[in-house]
Amino acid sequence: MDSYVRYWVKMLNGAKWQVSSAGDPRCQISIAFACSDARKPDKPRRHCIILVIESTSGITIKRALAIFGYDDAPQGHCEVMFKAVRVPASNIILGKGYVNLDLTGSPPIV
Repeated sequence: MDSYVRYWVKMLNGAKWQVSSAGDPRCQISIAFACSDARKPDKPRRHCIILVIESTSGITIKRALAIFGYDDAPQGHCEVMFKAVRVPASNIILGKGYVNLDLTGSPPIV
């Protein structure tokens, strides 16, 4: 299990824009769409959806963003940075490569 968690440290590095309610103190979970295996030839199976706990170390809210010209800070949409964020394997929804099934309710495109 620990080696699997270390694998995810590599995956949760980067930025996510337009994170809804990221500035709201009541927001405790974010949903991240991440590439789990860029070398897979089957493109729809390269990604997964991960639940990320907001209190995890390595998550930084960079700035609040305006949406369609409206500023709804501080509770509104934000740009969030992920740097070496550890996420347990149990936070992956359905497993690696099932993002199409998660989002649309249909099996992955082959």
